[in-house]
Amino acid sequence: MKSYIALLAAGASLYSVQLAAQEQRSSRLLEEVVVTAQKREENAQDVPISLSAFSGEKLEALGVESAQDLQRITPGLVYSTGPIQYSLIYIRGIGTDVFIPSADSSVATYVDGVYFPYAHGIAGSFTEVERVEVLKGPQGTLFGRNTTGGAINIVTKTPGDEFEAKVKLATGNFADRSARIYGAGPVTDFLSVSLAAFKKEGESYYSPAASSPVQTVPEHDEKGAHLKLRFDITETLTLDLAALKTESRGPLLNSIENTKLAGAAFRPNDTADYEYNSNVDGFFASEDTLFYGTLAWAGDALQAKLFGSNQEVEGATLYDFDGGPGNGVYFEVPDEFVEAKSIEFQLQSVPDGILTFDNTVEWTLGHYYFDSIGGYRNVYFGLVSAAQPGDLPLLGLESLLGILDALGLPSNPEILEKGVVDTESHATYGQLTWEPVDWFGLTVGGRYQEETRSTVVSSASLSLRPLDGEVPLFNFDPQSTSTTNFSPKVAIQLRPFGEDTMLYGSWQQGFKSGTYNVVALNLPPSYVEPEEVTAFEIGMKGSLAGGSFSYNIAAFRNELENLQTLNISLTSGGTSQLSNAAEATIDGVDFDITWEVSPQSLPGLVLTASGAYLDGQYDSFPNGAGFDETTGLYFGPGQLIPAPNRDFSGNVTVRTPEYSGTLGVNYLYLIGNNSELEAGVHASYNSGFFYDTQNTEEQESNTLIGARLSYYYVPMGLRLSAYGANLTDEVVYSDKLINDFGTNSFLAPPRTYGLSLAWEFQGQ
Repeated sequence: MKSYIALLAAGASLYSVQLAAQEQRSSRLLEEVVVTAQKREENAQDVPISLSAFSGEKLEALGVESAQDLQRITPGLVYSTGPIQYSLIYIRGIGTDVFIPSADSSVATYVDGVYFPYAHGIAGSFTEVERVEVLKGPQGTLFGRNTTGGAINIVTKTPGDEFEAKVKLATGNFADRSARIYGAGPVTDFLSVSLAAFKKEGESYYSPAASSPVQTVPEHDEKGAHLKLRFDITETLTLDLAALKTESRGPLLNSIENTKLAGAAFRPNDTADYEYNSNVDGFFASEDTLFYGTLAWAGDALQAKLFGSNQEVEGATLYDFDGGPGNGVYFEVPDEFVEAKSIEFQLQSVPDGILTFDNTVEWTLGHYYFDSIGGYRNVYFGLVSAAQPGDLPLLGLESLLGILDALGLPSNPEILEKGVVDTESHATYGQLTWEPVDWFGLTVGGRYQEETRSTVVSSASLSLRPLDGEVPLFNFDPQSTSTTNFSPKVAIQLRPFGEDTMLYGSWQQGFKSGTYNVVALNLPPSYVEPEEVTAFEIGMKGSLAGGSFSYNIAAFRNELENLQTLNISLTSGGTSQLSNAAEATIDGVDFDITWEVSPQSLPGLVLTASGAYLDGQYDSFPNGAGFDETTGLYFGPGQLIPAPNRDFSGNVTVRTPEYSGTLGVNYLYLIGNNSELEAGVHASYNSGFFYDTQNTEEQESNTLIGARLSYYYVPMGLRLSAYGANLTDEVVYSDKLINDFGTNSFLAPPRTYGLSLAWEFQGQ
């Protein structure tokens, strides 16, 4: 350990100087990225799958430090952070606005192969990243949870036989400050260790209105640590163990727009941008603890992996449901949770191994087991703020509360709901690729899944917390549903013009499990049908001009059945109400290019561009849920006030921008033999989209521009950077949430800027 620390401190060693000098001679945007989109290491340009892949260095050069930032560099990706910092992810128009812990995302997130079943907090900061892969289209064959929209695969650095260290400090406007550290290297001949840690904090860019009862806003705070151990047991057997812990907490602030009739008493006027007017000191908090490991054996005939994980997520929320300064409805969740376990066993072919038939065949077989329980242990809905009870101006209620006060009884009664769902799933999968000649390949695969979802508890009570009492209202019997699904895949790849160009076409299906509505005041749990997709895609990827120009282009069609949607309403039998849209179709084209403009005269100049066109609509949606635009009353499943069904057939699918694209310019200038100056400007465009299936709330078109300038001193591994985002100060939403009182809007950050200083060391 002493030698380990000593080597970390030797930042000016000759080897470090030579290594850095060799590796920093070209733009960081030109790095070839090796991906594992097919569960084996391949160059991204050789994989017959539509994907965007970014190395850790490329992400840093583009100023991407969190999963949410990926939407700035990936057209067709919409990554919203809704209320309470849930991640709502859409790829090519397929995703879900369902953020309850008892339901799955249509776009799965994986960290080192671990499926994150809960959308809370995963938009946060990265630890030390090796690469990020954005896989487009259903991932129904090889990945842990069958998804309809795609997957984001985050791969962190694994310690090896070389010492590495990195320290990065940053500060910016809104008092933002952050620190990151990373260290890795061998401890013994058979053990290597890495540790990454980060902390980020700052002030809110929201400010209180003069009339707001809440005038103080706490800072947001995010921190985490990631420990990885690699044991080289033998030349062919390795064991990787890891632990990841993250925590986040911050203010939950929202403005209200398009006030409905029910909300007029609480907020007669809309607030200004980046301003709130609330009587609830809202906050969100989450804590994620993950342990995982892989035992891998690489033999001469085949290779095998055994993978396991255990994850616990805890969340807490206090939220002003009506969004106004008057005492109205608040929403409190002190302990939402998910506990998940997974085990996966995998066999893969190796060159000259079993059943490769003279290396014309590659294959993968595996079995995946997933078990989770999640939901809400307690959800409180209060009609009066506990901090200021007694002035709710609703029909006689103020008088009733006065009587309760006079009797010494609690004047802020609440509704307490509980809802928990259990999931157990088994899936067997396989994929085989046959390449009898250099220019032709055929891939076939499939995944068979059996899953059972059960309601553990679903109940409602009248809660009198000051007296520690509960008056039961409804207690529903447990329910259970078992489903089976087979998702096939067929793909063809062609190289008619040589190794530099690949054509491919694919047909595949994807599946997202059904679940239950369990947070309902007066309704028993109702089952929400599984979401299914059939996807067609043709594409081309390759390079020109000796590799200085690389490109990817794909055209696709996604046909969806039972698309899962969410509505929030107090009069829907509960707060959250899941339902299915019968049929939807999304057609589109997307592309990306990277061009080293003049490798000889301007070797450091790189242009990047990408774009997507999407045409999505609900072909059949006869029982749409939403709010009447005149009365503001809820209609749809679970409605308490009778109203006719609405037909949303023909409406545009949510979070589906017709056009989106990016354009970037990056230039690396070498100063002598020991310094580099890197400058980059990046713009992203989004033509806008609807937040709701009713097509009433919209994100308008916007263009976001960011810039970055850095100086890198090679001998010491020091990099000083200045950066800015949303430089034109566009007003853009991170999410909109419609409820009985109006449209609660959550704005993304305005113009931000700052400085960072990083030190890197690599050595033997």
